[in-house]
Amino acid sequence: MIFNFDKYFSNKSSCKELNDNDCCRIAAYFTQNGCCYVTGRVLKERDRELHHRLPKSLGGKDVPENLIYLLSAIHKMVHTDSLEDFKNYMNELSLSTFEIFKINQLRIEAHKSIFIV
Repeated sequence: MIFNFDKYFSNKSSCKELNDNDCCRIAAYFTQNGCCYVTGRVLKERDRELHHRLPKSLGGKDVPENLIYLLSAIHKMVHTDSLEDFKNYMNELSLSTFEIFKINQLRIEAHKSIFIV
């Protein structure tokens, strides 16, 4: 899910439009200093996605402790069932062993099996 912050920071009157979910998403983004949870790379608007550590389908809530921002490719790696796709993204991003470990931790939280590569 891509979240557009621009409408909240482009003019001050729009801050009145914030709801609880928006506040949680903004809090998650700023907690991470605008960087990917896994790689630490700066997140660009078109390449960031919100991830629920415990999926909503399994009872996960829109609360700051359940929300993290990931690079789009990392988010796909967390949710894919294809080892081939996982490896392609891994090679494309030149991920370290520790970053792969963090992705597999997120996969466990999302009730996905881990990939050994």
